[in-house]
Amino acid sequence: YSEPAARAAVCAGEQGKGWDMVDQIWNIGSSLGPYAYEQEIFEGRVGDLGLDVDTFSDCFTSPDTAADVQAVIDEAMELGINGVPALFVNEKPVQLTEDVQGALTREIEAQLGQ
Repeated sequence: YSEPAARAAVCAGEQGKGWDMVDQIWNIGSSLGPYAYEQEIFEGRVGDLGLDVDTFSDCFTSPDTAADVQAVIDEAMELGINGVPALFVNEKPVQLTEDVQGALTREIEAQLGQ
């Protein structure tokens, strides 16, 4: 369900409102759930952000946008990233738990040989 959200952020970004759309994506996920990441839902938010809906829609349905987003997803999967947030220490992924500070501390100490 993240692929349509990524396309929405990219397409809003092309109109200078990518981070604003990211906020909307989080709001949609929190209130409606991630399965609500659909073009029509995003288009409603685009109008609220003052963006051109037709330009957004053309971008959202473009095969080029889909290919660009898929390339990023493929790269993330190759790096072992399967969600956000994702953290790395010296190019090694840190497995996040409820104790993020502890996980980071352990990995940094391991990298320092402590």
